Amino acid sequence: MVIPKVISVDTLRPYQALSNVIRTAGIANDSKDAPLAIMQLSHAGRQSTNIVGGRRPFVPPLAPSAIKVGSSILGSVLSDIAHSILFQTPRAMEKEDIEHVVDLFTKGARFAHQAGFDGVQLHVAHGCTPSF
Repeated sequence: MVIPKVISVDTLRPYQALSNVIRTAGIANDSKDAPLAIMQLSHAGRQSTNIVGGRRPFVPPLAPSAIKVGSSILGSVLSDIAHSILFQTPRAMEKEDIEHVVDLFTKGARFAHQAGFDGVQLHVAHGCTPSF
């Protein structure tokens, strides 16, 4: 799901229906055991492909560093080809980029609240390169 750029009664409606279905599916409305509706908010970082994510094709994604997905000495030829087609080398984020992403997470949390979700989960581990 992608949060709409413009938040209005009309753009909230399908998300309100979704949060309601999550909380009430298969359970009586007065049940104390009703599930919570949680929206996961994420930033794909360097794992944002050329065909998904709301940016123009072949425009580099923003990431904490400019390390490309698939950058490994252990890669195979097929893996290297797939990664070169699907993923751009990301542009390392600057302070303003980080602030913009924080603002978007804030907008997403407000949107989830307005749509009737019980909470949000922040998932920002896409494409992180572990240090060993």
